[in-house]
Amino acid sequence: HRENLDICRGVSYELRAVAYDVTERPLPPGKLVWKSLNPAVVSVHPEDGTIEAKSVGLATVTVSNSSGLTSDPITIQVHEAQEVGIKTVSPAKVGSNRRLHIVPMVKTAAEKTLKEIAVSWRSSDDHVATVGQDGWLVG
Repeated sequence: HRENLDICRGVSYELRAVAYDVTERPLPPGKLVWKSLNPAVVSVHPEDGTIEAKSVGLATVTVSNSSGLTSDPITIQVHEAQEVGIKTVSPAKVGSNRRLHIVPMVKTAAEKTLKEIAVSWRSSDDHVATVGQDGWLVG
């Protein structure tokens, strides 16, 4: 579902596969096998597509189905975070069953500021709000 991904070292992220027929209609991809071409940087669970950013660097991941079709690779850049913050105004306000996108900002060891990066999210009270892996807060 992505062409590239910036992610912090130590973070897990679930990739998703999307398949299309010749008329560009989505269809079930079938049984999938995921593979990292640099598992020392990014490992991937072969069946569910969950990656783990293990060390700083670049890696590519592909997915194949039982028909022998293989995806274009996704390029994954793993960064070492020095500082993590939230760009979204605080306190965040969201209604019950409403969604709000929370944007992380990460400063790397190389002094680069990244805004679109995968980080680990957690809520201090899941009964009030939850946050998904892509930063969507649900009240």
